[in-house]
Amino acid sequence: MKKKMISFLILHYKNIIQTVECVESILKNIKYKNYQIVIVDNGSNDNTGEELKRKYKKIKNICIIINKENLGFAKGNNIGFKFIKDNLKTDFIVMINSDTVIYQNNFCEKLIEIYNKYKFDVCGIDILLPNGIHSNPTIPSVFNVKDIKKTIKIMKKKIDICSLNLGIPYEVIDRFLKKMKKKRKINYNNIISNCIEEKVQLHGAALIFSRTYINKYDGLYNGTFLYFEEVSLRYIAERDNLKLMYIPDLKIIHKESQSTKFIIKDWKKRHIFYYKNVINSATNLLNYINTSTSNVWKEES
Repeated sequence: MKKKMISFLILHYKNIIQTVECVESILKNIKYKNYQIVIVDNGSNDNTGEELKRKYKKIKNICIIINKENLGFAKGNNIGFKFIKDNLKTDFIVMINSDTVIYQNNFCEKLIEIYNKYKFDVCGIDILLPNGIHSNPTIPSVFNVKDIKKTIKIMKKKIDICSLNLGIPYEVIDRFLKKMKKKRKINYNNIISNCIEEKVQLHGAALIFSRTYINKYDGLYNGTFLYFEEVSLRYIAERDNLKLMYIPDLKIIHKESQSTKFIIKDWKKRHIFYYKNVINSATNLLNYINTSTSNVWKEES
């Protein structure tokens, strides 16, 4: 029986050190024979895409795609997703951030075993931060259009606060901004030994799409440039009755937010960049929901 094809999809933007570390972790640790790596250079404009091409030109199962411009997270990944769908006849697309590291040598075998048991459409995995904290899954705070509107309002207030020159240390402002949003806490110790199917939101740093999802879609919802992808995915899953699962047996290390910090080193600019992109993505999703024939998430009460 032919082994199932697994495709790793990595979106690269400027930080070649972390992208190489991600790729090398796959090459070093994955023992499964039938896999490919697709790297999408998302308009880096610093020649690092070409550097990656030169570095991996002799490795047959690595393909590098160069985008002429930065299309954002969803559209950038979707270029690779569509390429894999049309050319590689893959069974799974493992979409991972470039600032992640895979260390399980049985990652692919475990993935196939889990799929054979649960038949998921989209799978989220145990994402470990360098400090040992588990950041997946999360309990969502957005359930309908009312929550999306509230998120947009909060982000606008945060931009106003960040824009003020108050002479207050940024760490103090950061703590205040975090308190503006009521955080729902989840006891990871109670769930990491179980498969969670409902009322969880999968972290976008590592998403696995099965053939059933690949056949239906050409990637993620493309109305976002950066941020809010997880919310959009959950909306589409609820609207289309897709099976989203969190699988703790698959693990990855995530050096969280390293990409944005590498590109935007100034605290104020980085936070305003985040808030503005959340507003843009949330607004687009809101319009997308309102124009849908489905009533999912349209209830505001």
